[in-house]
Amino acid sequence: MKSFICLFLFLWITTPVVAQQQKVPYLITGQVTHAEGKKVFLTSKRSAFARQGRQQAIDSTVVQNGAFTLKGAIPEPHYYAILVEDKPYFKAFPLDSVPLRIRANADSLAQALVTGSPNATHERVLAYILREYDAKLNASYRRAQEARKNGDTLAHWRASLENRGLAWQINEETADFIRTYPESLVSLFNLAALIDKLPRPEVLELWKALAPHWQQHSVGKALREELFFPKPLHAGRSSATPVGQAAPDLSLVNSKGEPVDLASFRGKVVLITYWASGCESCRAEHTRLKTLYGQYVGKGFEIVSVSLDRNRKAWLATLRREALPWQQVMRKDLPRQPVEGPPLGQAVPINMLLDREGRIVRKGVHGSALETSLASLLALD
Repeated sequence: MKSFICLFLFLWITTPVVAQQQKVPYLITGQVTHAEGKKVFLTSKRSAFARQGRQQAIDSTVVQNGAFTLKGAIPEPHYYAILVEDKPYFKAFPLDSVPLRIRANADSLAQALVTGSPNATHERVLAYILREYDAKLNASYRRAQEARKNGDTLAHWRASLENRGLAWQINEETADFIRTYPESLVSLFNLAALIDKLPRPEVLELWKALAPHWQQHSVGKALREELFFPKPLHAGRSSATPVGQAAPDLSLVNSKGEPVDLASFRGKVVLITYWASGCESCRAEHTRLKTLYGQYVGKGFEIVSVSLDRNRKAWLATLRREALPWQQVMRKDLPRQPVEGPPLGQAVPINMLLDREGRIVRKGVHGSALETSLASLLALD
């Protein structure tokens, strides 16, 4: 689903963690056409995405008389996938101790029907809820791409605006699903995917509503660590500046080749926002930030965007399309001195808010929490 390209937390597709606990037995029986005599592989969802499913399979069997059976044990309930020998597609699904049944055509494996467990049912329920949004989003993307190809700026802007609205609706519908099915493994993994797409207070509320056993799942624990004990934004530096202390003074070069000194913003409230080209969630964040910027720029507010792009041409092209009115720099251009920034693998966009003295006030602040913090800081005068 294209709306989930960026806003992902890597946990959505991570390999299951091997825990010191009793393993979970699984049983999968299936019927598959166009695969007689071929091998069926069971692999992690991550391996399937990386096209390494066959090499990193945890189980395999041969299709005989159009049927197959996979039986074994996994460390914990998680998302897995099946692949068929010499076929390019895969089908991902939640796997736990409840036996599953799969009906599939090997030539269109992604459309396979998985039944048998409550989690498999929940997966289908969520797909049904989002089906219309997905169809509209895909159509809107095609319109945006066609408009860009034809140089139609207005049509491209309209389609992009529609994309952002649909992405927001998908996030809200997914959050409602999680509230309705807190006992589902599907809710746990979709919450991981939403962690940087919704305001942190809302994500925290959803995490607290999860069934206790999912809170103790490896993904649930990782979410808890991120929500209750957020790590420093720059993972490569053990002495990353903590909240309450002054951010490092940096000398940067913006997209116009002009020098930008972070110290020159002293006396203003500054938002440092990390993003990347091609990130739909970043574009949605830009829309929100444009509103805040227009509202507060005359009251002592500034934004500095740090792109994680490595391709300068792609970065500059995105800046021209987005027409962002604040300072823009690339992370690759930053000096070797200590620099705050999101660790590799952490979802963007991610924000860091500085007060008028250059002290770090909040990290990972978005949505209503950002608006509240910003209004509070600017109202102190």
